Amino acid sequence: MSVLRKACTFLKQSTRRKLLLGEAVLGFTLFRVLSFALPFRVFSKLIGKQCSDSRKKLEPLPSVLKDISWAVNRACVVAPWGRKCLINALTAKWLSKQYGVETVYYLGVGRDEHGKLVYHAWLKYDEYVVSGGSADSFYKVLGLFK
Repeated sequence: MSVLRKACTFLKQSTRRKLLLGEAVLGFTLFRVLSFALPFRVFSKLIGKQCSDSRKKLEPLPSVLKDISWAVNRACVVAPWGRKCLINALTAKWLSKQYGVETVYYLGVGRDEHGKLVYHAWLKYDEYVVSGGSADSFYKVLGLFK
């Protein structure tokens, strides 16, 4: 896709989506710098408080979550340092918190096709995956954070 076509596509988006995209790039940059600058014991406090899997029925899906998901996915292309699932999920969590939506942050592990242990982070609101794709079947959940 040419740069001109991408620019036209961006300009056609709503104001909220444009602002969210800017905030997502800012969030990627911030969390990526903090992940390098801070020791993990300090950085891990950004994830939130650990919680149990309380499957309470939440309100209908807020429309802003679809826009947050869109912004995080598009910002991955714009900001190459944002292509890490941990950074993506933290950014989506930060954005959803700004808009007053409570989401749950998942950390899990699994094995790839070579048997190597891999980790993954994703963000969900009820059954809707905001960031990280549908990883429930492949990864064993190690922790949930609010």
